[in-house]
Amino acid sequence: MCHYANTMYLENVNIENAKVMLNKYENQKAKEIGCKNTHFVTVNGLDADDHYSTAYDMSLIMLAGIQYPLFNTLLSAQSYTLPTTNVRASVEINSPTLCLFP
Repeated sequence: MCHYANTMYLENVNIENAKVMLNKYENQKAKEIGCKNTHFVTVNGLDADDHYSTAYDMSLIMLAGIQYPLFNTLLSAQSYTLPTTNVRASVEINSPTLCLFP
């Protein structure tokens, strides 16, 4: 049981470290594309202290996103299958929020 607990603790630390790194990357990229009133704290977009953006900055993020084919695919998809990786099996996402621009 101790081994399992240690493994779970290390996995949790790795996940938290990955979230921190992702937030730093998101904030850096937001500045690079010209966002002046955006600061990301959560990786899922849920509300948190010091997590904010403006409509103008979100439009800059959208304009940057549509430069990537996968982004456009996800915007127009009714479902999408994330491919298998070395750490998980493929995952199918069925969500009405995926299909923003049919």
